[in-house]
Amino acid sequence: MLKEVQDVRRIARNNKNPRKYNEAMLEMLEYFKCLEKNKLLP
Repeated sequence: MLKEVQDVRRIARNNKNPRKYNEAMLEMLEYFKCLEKNKLLP
């Protein structure tokens, strides 16, 4: 998941809007934490 976050940040920086996807990435991380907490990851 780190690679995906880095890619999104790089794309946002290149488009002169480095904070554009911050909220979506935070939601994604919270979702991942929830899956991990409930042992729903392989």
